[in-house]
Amino acid sequence: MTISQRTKGLCVVALLVLLSGWCRSEPLTDGYEHENVLSIRLAGDIVIGGLFPVHEDGSAEGSHCGQVKPDKGIQRMEAML
Repeated sequence: MTISQRTKGLCVVALLVLLSGWCRSEPLTDGYEHENVLSIRLAGDIVIGGLFPVHEDGSAEGSHCGQVKPDKGIQRMEAML
């Protein structure tokens, strides 16, 4: 079973939305003081990485990389940036 590009894109957007809410520097409050508030704050950066093919398979002559895939390879790279 394959997952469509649209579904993959929606999953990435949902993940980024969840992470952006989690990484807020100021806690979300409703304006009231609460006595039993627990929070965790981690200083630092979040690094998100991804691996995906940018080139086609190499030829049988021993070249490591084939032609650049403009539709799938470059678009995925641009989306990641």
